[in-house]
Amino acid sequence: GHRMRARSAVLAALGGIVVLAACSSPPADPVPAPTPARTPVTTAETSPPVTTSSTPTPTPTPTSTPTPTPNPDLDQLLRDAAWANDVPKAAELIAAGADVNAKDHTEQSAYLIATSEGYLDLLDLTLAHGADPTALDSYRGTGLIRAAERGHAAVVGRLLRAGIEVNHVNRPGWTALDEAIVYGDGGPGYLDTVRALVAGGADLDRVAADGRTPLQNAQRLGQAAVAAALAAARSAGDDPTAELLRAADAGDADAVAAAVRAGAASRRGTRMPAPRCCWPPATTTSTSPGCWSCSAPTRTPRTTVGTAPGW
Repeated sequence: GHRMRARSAVLAALGGIVVLAACSSPPADPVPAPTPARTPVTTAETSPPVTTSSTPTPTPTPTSTPTPTPNPDLDQLLRDAAWANDVPKAAELIAAGADVNAKDHTEQSAYLIATSEGYLDLLDLTLAHGADPTALDSYRGTGLIRAAERGHAAVVGRLLRAGIEVNHVNRPGWTALDEAIVYGDGGPGYLDTVRALVAGGADLDRVAADGRTPLQNAQRLGQAAVAAALAAARSAGDDPTAELLRAADAGDADAVAAAVRAGAASRRGTRMPAPRCCWPPATTTSTSPGCWSCSAPTRTPRTTVGTAPGW
């Protein structure tokens, strides 16, 4: 359902700061396989003695992948491959010297194309080969603003992990959070995008080019779920990590984003508890929205009765 997918998107956006376990219990630490007993090697009496050389074996010298010689003639071909989302071709061109940051006359680069089009694999490729997160397009906007405008939540999360500036303002006067709302439709992709930006520290109080805050614009545009996520961002308690644990257990993506924003992410390596699993998939009096059927290959939403909606 929307809550489970949104929760995953928020946490993925912070790059493994916290880990939500699956419906089953976390796997136990692997037990090393026992080392087989060694059988003594016997030799015939007539076998010659084994001798070893006193000359030390030279240590292999580590080799590194050489940096390709820049080849500007390939830059346009790389941008063409980026528009086509042809990742293997892009990788081949980069290895031959194409520049992921090289722009054409419209200020488009392979990296910026990946952000606006939502091409996550291509984005990872460009970041691995020196993409500049501070690069700006013709509107003086970052890749984060481009991705947020189109509701590419996974790309937004990846860029936040790369350390991109979350509150950059483009020439029209918008931040990524502003554009996710003003140009969005409040649907699942945009809602996940807003949650990721909230968790990443987006400014909730800034007055945008139209004279409104993000919450005011969400309310004006009738984006109730987005408005709720923004309001929840202000409600984290005194112990963000405890709030994060409770939110994850309840499947409350808005509260997860608020807790991460409030500082729960500072305790890296925290493993979240598995959400409560319920079987059989029938209506019960459970009030936990984090309750689903988990015996099937895919999680089947189930109906709950109480204060929380079913998934």
